Amino acid sequence: MKTTQTHTFPAHKAHQLDHKFRRWLQNPFKILAPFVHEGMTVIDYGCGNGFFSMPLSSLTGGSGQVFAIDIQRDMLDKLSLKLSDSGISNVTPVLKVKVALELPVLCDFAIAIYVVHEIDDQNTFFKEMHKHLKPGAKFLIMEPDFIVSKKDFIKTLERAQKAGFKQVEPLNLLFSKAAVLTTGKYP
Repeated sequence: MKTTQTHTFPAHKAHQLDHKFRRWLQNPFKILAPFVHEGMTVIDYGCGNGFFSMPLSSLTGGSGQVFAIDIQRDMLDKLSLKLSDSGISNVTPVLKVKVALELPVLCDFAIAIYVVHEIDDQNTFFKEMHKHLKPGAKFLIMEPDFIVSKKDFIKTLERAQKAGFKQVEPLNLLFSKAAVLTTGKYP
């Protein structure tokens, strides 16, 4: 039986997050392109070393902004190196500490990919995410099939709903449980 885990993926294994096989299985452009376009402001929560942050940078373009948020300084350091090497300037790494997250603007879209099961207090997480998204904004959540059970994913979606999100649609993505949520109007 699968159970939900609340551990943090270690930064010393970051290379496992960004490789050709994963890009083939979970092509970030194919997953994100239906939701993200030029000029949007986007949150990549649990960005790790930037597997989705880098494509988000491209999709939002020079007039867009990506807030790449992680709780591990080492992951953000790895992302910052990639950004520097690529000359990308529209991604802002943000270290999430135990205090409330503060962003300078409300965002159009957010992702939390393979990370929600690692969060101890999902109720607070969803409230915080709702606070940082514009009314009508969308929020893509993906969780790994091999870690998160269907029952646990349903509980996650229920927590999101209690924070004010509504499910727009489930997504059928390989090896993942996924859903697109929307903020609707603020509760």
